[in-house]
Amino acid sequence: MIQYLRHLICTLTLTALSTITMNAAEANIQLASDAWPPFTNEVGKARLAIEIVHLALARSGYVPETTILDTWTIPSDLKSDKYHGCGAIWKSAEREKYLLFSKPYLESRLHLVGKKGSDVSRWDLQPRAKA
Repeated sequence: MIQYLRHLICTLTLTALSTITMNAAEANIQLASDAWPPFTNEVGKARLAIEIVHLALARSGYVPETTILDTWTIPSDLKSDKYHGCGAIWKSAEREKYLLFSKPYLESRLHLVGKKGSDVSRWDLQPRAKA
């Protein structure tokens, strides 16, 4: 009977340790972004959105890491599972087809500026939008 209990305790301990190790590996979250100060940037520079996302993920037991990319390849990188997500990306109907968006956690209000007398209300930013 004691031998059976030792075997059971040993099995449960090994199972628990393998589960902890597996969960720790799954808790690492690889994110990608481009530099868009003050919202996204490298460590040590202004990156408000990334800090908010990292804090929320860390409080939920994850270990987030964000790679800042020089070129805008994030949508295709996310489609190919190169990264788990992006902490700051514009929501669009196209992206909603393959990405799951959280509720907004930050708002950016952009204003067009032009010389006095010019009509900035007619400018179409869609073709110029990077993200």
